[in-house]
Parts: sequence; structure tokens; C-alpha cells
Amino acid sequence: MPSQLRLRNMIVLLAGSLALIGTAGAATAQDALDPAAAPDAALTVAQTPTALALELSAVLQDEAARLRELEASFGAAADASSALAVEREIAAVKSVTEIRLMRVQARHAREAGRLEAAVRIEAAIAELTTASARPATPPPITPRAEPRDDGQRREGGPR
Repeated sequence: MPSQLRLRNMIVLLAGSLALIGTAGAATAQDALDPAAAPDAALTVAQTPTALALELSAVLQDEAARLRELEASFGAAADASSALAVEREIAAVKSVTEIRLMRVQARHAREAGRLEAAVRIEAAIAELTTASARPATPPPITPRAEPRDDGQRREGGPR
């Protein structure tokens, strides 16, 4: 879980960096976010998406289309095990999308000469892909407290 949190933080940071890089016409980052402060800058950004932004958008659109299909399958699931299988497939689609987004970002960083960023992203990808290849270990079973006959609680399992 901590690696997924770090990964999500990295994606958010990269997306924020992307927004700032794509706003070269703006005087400041705030101008890029506030169209009233610099209307020409905001208009320019909206009209000229970068190749990176287009590629990331395509990956996200692919994911959205697949998730719509899976949500329909989930709604039509005949039983709980079918619904669970669809839920697992939804989770897998989201994981694969996250890795695809990172691969696109790493490739663009490398092409732009930002090797340090590319290496960090590729390391995160490697961590995610090796973590997903390991079987998950279930949490340990801990005994729960149960009420005693006299209304007090006692530790342990079933009587």
C-alpha cells in the first residue's frame, strides 16, 4: 500500500509539472490556472495540448471505455462470485492504466532529456510490477473478544 500511495503522489506531482510545462505562455503558474489573469495564456494552453498530454488522455480514455464495459457486466452479474470477478478485473484495469500512464511519462521524460525523472518513474514502475507479481499474504487472524454469560467480555474464539 505505501508504494501505491507514493506512486499516486508521484503521478499527481508529474501531472502538476505537466500543467506548468504546458503553460509556457503564462507569466506565472497562477496565470495558467486563472484565465482572467492572463486570458491569452489559458487560451493557448487549451488550444495546443502537448504530445504527452494527448497520449495520457488516450490512455485514460481507453481505461474509461473499458471501465464502462465492466460496470455494465457488474450490474448484470448473476451471482456474488461473478460480481467479485468483475470487481477484480476493474482493479486490474486500474493498475494496468497506472503503469501505462507512467510508461508514457517515463518515455517522454527520457526523450526530453530529463533522465533523472525517467529513472525515478521507471523505478516506480518496476516496484509496482514486481509487487503485483508476488502473491498477497492475508492478514493474520486475531482472536476477537466475545461476551461472557455474565455480560462481561472474554478473549478467545467460539465457545
